[in-house]
Amino acid sequence: MLEIYFDGKLVDPDDYVDIKNNFKLFDETFFLGSATANTFTIEVPGTYSVPTDVKIKYKSKEYANLIVDKFNLKENNILSLTLIDKMVLFNSKIDISKYVPISAKNLLKLICTSRGIEIGIESFSNENETISEYNSNLTPRDYLKFIAELNGGYAQIGQDGKLYLKNFDTIPKIINVDDCEDFKLGEKRKIERVVFDNGILKFQTSEDENLETLYLNSENPFITKEEVFNNISNKILNFEFYNFETKNTLILDDVIAGDLIKFKDGDKEYLTIAQYELDYNGSWNGGYSLNVNSKKQEETKQVGVNTKIKNLQVSINRNENKLNITAKELEENKKKTTEKLSEFELKTEKISQKVSKVDENAKEIANIKIKQGEITEKVE
Repeated sequence: MLEIYFDGKLVDPDDYVDIKNNFKLFDETFFLGSATANTFTIEVPGTYSVPTDVKIKYKSKEYANLIVDKFNLKENNILSLTLIDKMVLFNSKIDISKYVPISAKNLLKLICTSRGIEIGIESFSNENETISEYNSNLTPRDYLKFIAELNGGYAQIGQDGKLYLKNFDTIPKIINVDDCEDFKLGEKRKIERVVFDNGILKFQTSEDENLETLYLNSENPFITKEEVFNNISNKILNFEFYNFETKNTLILDDVIAGDLIKFKDGDKEYLTIAQYELDYNGSWNGGYSLNVNSKKQEETKQVGVNTKIKNLQVSINRNENKLNITAKELEENKKKTTEKLSEFELKTEKISQKVSKVDENAKEIANIKIKQGEITEKVE
């Protein structure tokens, strides 16, 4: 049933000492932009050499493409391997600053090509949004998380070894509760509100902070426009799922972490997100489980910023230690559209401030306070 190949050579099934598979997107908090790796532990006799490449097939179909993360030769001459999928290849830093400005789609192609990973999708939401700076202190995996969030979902290395951007809108696989030895149903979660708040820009689907809120990553450089925020929130707003736990349940071999599953109990149905801990003993045994809460975040209380500023462009000149922030305000009515542009130039060595206004009739006061390591802005 299970075939394991070390560098293309089939491992004798009689040599399987222990095989475990752990794959989870979330620990305690539900969020967008997960880029979690699938992890296996395999133990075989110490007569085997440590492989460079490991492929697993299940029921003659591709199940996982893995590389060795850690290995250990135990006292009883058992080789223990910790294997991880190719998501880990995105951890090492690269400098692609010469390619900016660059769109999310082209950045994804670039970082995947640099790691020898094929992309399994042709397009995704907000793919044409661009960044004008590439922060070389971040890893390609950090940017992959930004892009996955930009698409309103998560990143996943599929069973075929390709990279996929997925959403929580796929057709769920069905598991009958009767096929679970132990099924415990937890709280129902519903994304009632989505917020992006980086201290300068704030977009939100509702002002009611009592609603169950999903906060987007405040450091995502692609979220600079309300249109982009709306594209993301439309994919996840009102998404409902259940926390749950199962043991010794039916394991679906074509479901991996992040995929939707639905438990059926008579006429009742409970939609949730797959993640699991499994053992192999002739077949996969174990269970699915999910127990997440909403992330809490301190929200800014800057009067007017969230309703006025619709577009933000940030330019960083690292040689001159200078940050330029350009904020565009749009107001529309039936008769006319006015556009006001404010530019703030901030320097850390010699602090200067410059405010230029296209619309001289606009009555705006911009107060900028600069503290060590912190920039705060208030617009009234």
